[in-house]
Formats: sequence, C-alpha cells, structure tokens
Amino acid sequence: MSFCAHASPSNLRPPGIPLVVRSPWLNTWNIPEDTSSNYYSYLPEPVPLFWPNYWNLQVDRVTGLTVLVRLDNTTYLCLGNPDVVTDGSISQPNIIGLELTPTSSKFILNAENLMAINLTFLNPVEPEDLVKQSFPFTYIYIDAQTMDGNPHATQFYIELSGQWVSGSTPPVEWHLIQEDSNLILNMHRQEILPMVSDGNGMMEDGTRNGLTYQTGDFQILRQQFNHQGTLTNVSDPNFRSVSDNWPEIALSVDQGKIQATDQSFMAGIGFTRNISVSYTSSSMRNQNRKAFFSTRYSQVEDAIDEFLGDFDAARQRAEKFDQMLLKKSESISDDYADLVTLAIPQTMASVEWTVDEGGEDTLAFFMDAGDYSRGSPVEGLYFSFPAFMFINTTWGQYLLEPLLRDAPQDFASADLGGLFPNVSVYTSPNYPRALEDSSSMLIMVAAQFKYSADRNWLKKEYYSTLTKWADFLIENNCIFPDDTFITLEGQSGGNSTNLALKSILALGAMAQISAALGHSNDSLWYGSKAREYSTQWGTLVVEQTGAIPLSYNSQSSSAMTYNLFADRWLQTNLVDQSIYDGQAKFYTQTQPERFGFNYQDQTENTAFSPITIFLSAALEGSARNHLISGIHEKANDTSSRGIFPTHYDSVNASTLGGSGSIQQGSMLAILALNLESQFSYPIPASLNSQQKTIPTVKSRIAKIIGGIIGSMTLFCITALSFWYWRKQKRLRSQCRAAVDPFYLDEHPHRISHIPAKPTLGRSVAEGQQASFSLQNQVQDLQRDMNEMRNQIEYPPSYHTTYYHRN
Repeated sequence: MSFCAHASPSNLRPPGIPLVVRSPWLNTWNIPEDTSSNYYSYLPEPVPLFWPNYWNLQVDRVTGLTVLVRLDNTTYLCLGNPDVVTDGSISQPNIIGLELTPTSSKFILNAENLMAINLTFLNPVEPEDLVKQSFPFTYIYIDAQTMDGNPHATQFYIELSGQWVSGSTPPVEWHLIQEDSNLILNMHRQEILPMVSDGNGMMEDGTRNGLTYQTGDFQILRQQFNHQGTLTNVSDPNFRSVSDNWPEIALSVDQGKIQATDQSFMAGIGFTRNISVSYTSSSMRNQNRKAFFSTRYSQVEDAIDEFLGDFDAARQRAEKFDQMLLKKSESISDDYADLVTLAIPQTMASVEWTVDEGGEDTLAFFMDAGDYSRGSPVEGLYFSFPAFMFINTTWGQYLLEPLLRDAPQDFASADLGGLFPNVSVYTSPNYPRALEDSSSMLIMVAAQFKYSADRNWLKKEYYSTLTKWADFLIENNCIFPDDTFITLEGQSGGNSTNLALKSILALGAMAQISAALGHSNDSLWYGSKAREYSTQWGTLVVEQTGAIPLSYNSQSSSAMTYNLFADRWLQTNLVDQSIYDGQAKFYTQTQPERFGFNYQDQTENTAFSPITIFLSAALEGSARNHLISGIHEKANDTSSRGIFPTHYDSVNASTLGGSGSIQQGSMLAILALNLESQFSYPIPASLNSQQKTIPTVKSRIAKIIGGIIGSMTLFCITALSFWYWRKQKRLRSQCRAAVDPFYLDEHPHRISHIPAKPTLGRSVAEGQQASFSLQNQVQDLQRDMNEMRNQIEYPPSYHTTYYHRN
C-alpha cells in the first residue's frame, strides 16, 4: 500500500486542486462551485458534490469525471456529482486527508470505517526525458485498505463524459481499441474542426482480470455498476451530441474480496491532437507542428503503451522529483514550499512541446491561461522562466527560440499572436511594450547562457537581433522612458523607475551575451552603458524610507522594484547593495494588507503575485518572508473561485485575473538563484581611453565597404546612406525630450557595438566575419524599408476558429 489510512491532512487548501493537468487542453481541476462552503478546510468532511472543471471558469466548461468505489454491495462516490444518479443509492464517504505535491493530488477517503480509499491523480514532470514530458496523459489510480480488519468485496469505477472533447451540440463518437496489453476507450467529435477541436479524449488501462468496460447513457452505466459491480463490455452504437442522454465511456475492475489492494487500479486519461501548433514563419509558410513524443512513437497507441507500462517507474520518478523540489523549497519556508507545489502543475501544463514534420526542429510554445488565447506572450515566459531553467536548463532555449526566430521589428514582439494554437512571427507590433519586452528577452537569453552549458544554441542571426533590441533601448533613452511606452502591468512608462531598471539590466544582460559569444568589444560597449545608467538610476531613486518611487517625479509613491531579481539572478551587480538594504527595510517595516502587498501605490488594493515573488527573491530574511506570506494567504483562501491567480484584491482576496497562469512559475525564482553558473562576466566599471576608440557603426561600414567589396552600386550606397540618415533622424526626434532635466544627451561620437574589429590584415575567417557584418547591415536596410511599407498596411494575423471556448 502507498498510503496510510490515518494520514494527517495537508495544511494547503487551495480553491482549485489539479486533477488531470498535462497540457493546455488536458487541464481539469477540482474547483468548488460554492465558495462559502470552505471545502477541504476542516477534515474530515463528506466528499463535496460538484463536477470537475476545465481551467477556464469563464467558459463554464464541465469536464465530467466520476469515480465510484463499491464495497460489499454499497457504492460510494469519490469524485463527481451523485445528484444525477436517479435511484439515489450512492453514499458519500468522508475525506480524511488531502495531500498535494508538485506532481500529484491525493484524496484519502473513509468509507464508513470499512475501507480507506486512496484516489490519486499523477501528473509527472520528466526533467530527463522530453518525450515523456510531452505526453498529454495523466495517471489516475485507486488503492484501498481495510479499516476494520475484515476483507470486503471491492470494485472500482472510472467514467469520462463527452464534455472532454465537445460542447453540448456537436455529435461525438467512441471506439474500443483492444490490444494485447491495454484497453483503450477513445472518444472524439464526428466533425473534425481545425486545431483544438481535433482532439481525442481517451481512457486507457492495462488489461487485467476483472476489468470491464461500457459506453453509452450515463444513467445506464452508473446503475449497471451500482447494482452489479461490473460493466457489460458493450459499446452503444448510437453516436450523438454530448447533451443527448450524456454519452460516457467507463472502466471498472472487480478486485474480489480483499483487505488491501495488491496493486493499484490505474487508468490513463489523455487528450491527443494530430496538430499541436500551427506556426507561420517569416516566409509566410505554415508549419503544422506535432507533439514532441512523435519523434519516438509514430502511432499514438504506441505512446499509450509506453505510458501505461511505465506507471510504476513514473510514480517513482515523480516521488523523487517531489522530494527534491520540496526539500529545497522547505529550506526557505513551509509557506514557500506550498507556493512551489501549486505553481508546478499550471506552469508545466501551459506548454506544447513540438517538432516540425521532419522531426528535427524542436520548438516549445505556450498559452498563458491567465491571458486567454495569446501565444507565447513574453511576460508569461519572463515570469515562468526561472521554473523551466530550474527543472531543465535546456528547456529554456526551446521556449525562447520561437520569439527570436525571424523577429520582424527593431524591438521584441509582445507575443506570437492572439489565437493560440495558431502562432505567427508576424504579429501586430506592440510599440508601447517595446522596452518591456525587449528587456525581458535580453534578460532571459542571458540567463540561458549563464546556466546552460550549451554555447551553440544561439544562431548567428539571433545575435544581430539581440544587438538590434539592445540598441533600441539605448536609442530610446531607456533610463528615462517617455510616456509612449507602458510597463508590463499596463501602466504609463513615463519616467518609470521599474521600467528603467529593467532596461538597464537588459543592457548588462547583452554585455554578458556578447562576452559569452566572444564579441568582446560589444560586451564592453553594452556593459559600460549599463554601468553608466545604473549609477545614475541609483542616485535618483534613493529615499530615506527605503522605498523606490513609481516614477522619478513621484517621490511620494512606491512600487515593487521586482526587476531587482534580474540583477541577482544574472549576477550583473549593477545595483548597489544600499538599494537592496533600503528595500528590505521598507518591506520589513511596512504593514501589508491581509493578502499581501500591493504591487504599486498602497491605495490600489491590487496584489500581483509574480511581481511579489520576484522581489522576495531579490531580498532576504524577514523582508522575504513578509512578501511570501501574503501570497500564501491568498493561495490558501477558498472565498473566491480560481486557480492560483496572479492578480487579486489584497483586502478581500477576490480574483482579478491570471487564474491558472503560467506566470506562477515565478514561484521558483528563489530556487533558481541557486542554479550553478556555467558562465560569469563582470560588468566593467567604465571604459578606458583605449576602449573609447572602438569604431562607430558609420566608420565600421566604411571600412567594410572599402576593404571587403571595394565598390558598390550607386543604389546600394544611396540605400546605406538613407539607412544611416533615417537612424539619425530617429535619434534627433528622441532628443526633443531634452527639456527633461534628467535626459541623457548622447555624445555625437557614441561607441556602437561591432561584431568584429576590422584590421588592416585579415584572415579568410575574419573576412567572412566582416562580410557577415555587411550582410547584417543590408538586412537592417531591408527591414527598415519593409517597416515603411508596413506602416501603410501591416500584414494580417493568421486566424482560425476553435470550438472549446464556446
């Protein structure tokens, strides 16, 4: 047996408990309908009567899942709603324990002191095998053990409704797949719609003595099990809509008369799709990308066989993963361990791990459940990135690359479109978010280099993209952002201290990236700018209370300077220790609302948990614990429905947004600080006189033109001149902000980044590098000209329809 009948109940009582949570579409939670009942808060208590739900409560989508146990001819409900059972003969056992780990949810039930029942949902996290991690399958298993010392006739029953694959109207059909070792019940829509609606809901079990199945009317199935303890092995031939007598698929097993189960009754629940993501590249070519497990298993049935046969080993790996994660997080605090436990399921289930049709190009895309339907939003990855890096540093590059590939603007895109799982590099440019998103991307790429031993993952063209984004920060005077920009929270970016700090740290990140790739001159240039800006920033934000104002010209305000985390994580050391000491002082001495600190002015009554935990990771001691406790208070509050939301009222705990969001991967930020660094680069204090002679972009282009190609056509010379004139025009337009007394006037001989330093004598390799540099300049020209055309008519986004929102 894998449980104790008298287990102490867990102290964690969230309003949403993960059940079947492995992908954006296989995402079912136990969410009580009546928030006033405080379910699971005072155990023992009867099993609550409600249906599991798909994560998005706004669409009110029930995912019917019923679990019954029959003991000595009396049937007990373990999960679901017995109100729909017409004969009313089903009993409610008491829940005597609820145990949550990062990978499992375990309900321990007492059936009238006859048997203790362990109902467990296992959602493995597989750091060492991406194929297994990409499985859209969950284990559900049941064990039982006598409580009165006597044996009892014992049968188990698990049932899924058609709601897992369809709404109330479209018809569904179901099929039995009988193999040597496994039995698979498959249900899918008759009419296959694009993308999301092409899913197949499945329940599987290894064949064993006493196993029976049945499909059809929910009343017939449940009454059959209630009266007989078995099913009929008959499939209903009448395919129909979900709401027409509610067609179900069910499995049962007769354990015989036992004192304890000798092995768990295990079933797998899965949701597979032929196409995981539809991806539009820069060439406007559409890729239908498959789940990563297809690289090993060409047939879904083969993947199911592997999944079911691996149950015992998967359970052991999950227990090992849980023990590692909880041991490390409990060393911070018990409250912190609870937050990590809740964060893992919704973070891991947000991702689609994919390959192209050739099976060689691995990319990961995600949907931020808290910001419905956007594909791979940058802020979602920024906050969750510590979690992926902590679990497996290689995973970070798969998530970053879609946002780096074919980047069409001078700044980072905010996302890959608003119709996930349809994603495209050609999304409408979100200029107001340009500073935020470009900075986030640079910081994440630097973290990927710092904590991954792989130096070859970043393609050459991506480096030129990163330098373009870093230059955008400098050209737009990022230390004093104007009000054309907005912050990640949607606030005005005008003179925002937080936005300025993030941009400064992003320049430090670019210095680290350049150093890691051997571009020493670039590294010195970006590092010196970061050091210059950070020194000035530090003198402008100092307050006696230790608070940091929301903006330079709003000294009476305060805001969570959560981007301090990036300075700690990347070890850029750009922020003086006195700033950290001041923040620790402020958050130790300030009394928060019941559910934590507001993320900005103390009049807002709005808490933002990813921001809060990032700041807590940057601080230590009592200040850190003070920040963590508020998040934990909300996470453990059942007065409002929702799945561990990112935004909530700090006074009454009402959910404001971000339910089920990937951004809660931020809870692993403190653990990510302890990752082993694979690369270290100290940001220089300043440039010396020799370094100040680094050629500018203009002189570098001139040398390349004269030394490499000798001559160019009149059109190319004119085009390059136009590109340089246009860039200077942008700088001049930005200088109009010089009325701001804090504006930094760029020196006319600013030192620009260079991929390679030209010399009089060149090797073949150096000549190739210079040619590559020239090619980048021409590509920049082409992008500028495309931008002018796009201002007239920007290419439309890729659209399609998918059903599950209805």
